[in-house]
Amino acid sequence: MEHNEIIRSEENLTNKREQKIPVILLDRSSVPAANLLNQNDWENNNSKRIVDSCQTYLGFVYYTYTKLEKALNKTALQSLCAHHKSTLLDQWNHTPFKIEKISCLAEVPEIHLSMLGFFSGIKSFLDLLVELLSTEQIIASNVHGFHEKGDKIIRQLNNNVSKSKQDIAKKMAALLIQEKEDWINDVIRIRDDLLVHPKKGLSQVLIPVHLKNQDKVLHVEFASPILHEEYFQKTAAHIENFTKNFLSILKPKLIKQ
Repeated sequence: MEHNEIIRSEENLTNKREQKIPVILLDRSSVPAANLLNQNDWENNNSKRIVDSCQTYLGFVYYTYTKLEKALNKTALQSLCAHHKSTLLDQWNHTPFKIEKISCLAEVPEIHLSMLGFFSGIKSFLDLLVELLSTEQIIASNVHGFHEKGDKIIRQLNNNVSKSKQDIAKKMAALLIQEKEDWINDVIRIRDDLLVHPKKGLSQVLIPVHLKNQDKVLHVEFASPILHEEYFQKTAAHIENFTKNFLSILKPKLIKQ
């Protein structure tokens, strides 16, 4: 055995002896996702890996939702936009302008990036979750994401399933059809058209600014964008309920009634 080969063999033995168990300290926002998606509940190794990734992205969705919930609070929004208010007041005090002739909007990158993370996180989560339909052998062919807003998955559930899995496939297709109508189509449209692939001329998410001239004193207030706090609350609830229903069909013992 050559000297270099001896060294490599010794390195391999050392690496094996020094292998350590990874311990991940979860962020607070990841705990609900971990309670819902635990890879130890799955026997198939490919399913385990997918579930682990699903947990990560669902936790990320919860994290960005929490950020948005705080940022879109009326008081917090005024604080985030305080520098914009100072700019407007400085301009007003220097040279008053006719507020009836302008429509004022404010950039707040923190809100834009949180929305981008929220919607992109949901799409990535859906891409991963439906891959379980392949690893758990519901769909006979490989599944590579939530394409065509889920329509491709529905076609596969209707046309590419063994007889023993047809009951599960029928329930899953019905679930996806309903969830698409209720919220998924809207989420993917917002992600694609406004955030990930914006049309020419579209800017980042902007905050409406309400201006009022009262006795020659300018009053400035920042309003929630079109996608307000309640929208994100409802969407977060939708994704949690959908995940529970998806798992209850795929693996009923996982979800406690």
